[in-house]
Amino acid sequence: MRKELCVVRREAKIAELIMSSTVYEDLLTKVNRGRQFYDKLESKVKQLLERTHRVCKAEQEERSRVRDRLAPKGISVVYWLNLIKCFIFY
Repeated sequence: MRKELCVVRREAKIAELIMSSTVYEDLLTKVNRGRQFYDKLESKVKQLLERTHRVCKAEQEERSRVRDRLAPKGISVVYWLNLIKCFIFY
């Protein structure tokens, strides 16, 4: 009787260990998939950030060219920027 109880406990413990091993392997698989997802997302965000920097730089250069072309001699750039702000906000 006691021997049978020990065998039942042992088999239950073995089944529990097998189940926990399966759960652990499933967890590792999900962690790896999540890591791949975030690595891919990081790559895409970096590309978007670089593209945004290029666009902002190009727009800034264009604004500088327009400002330099439109600014008449003798009138400061600060004056023109304030004038442009007035038209934009009103």
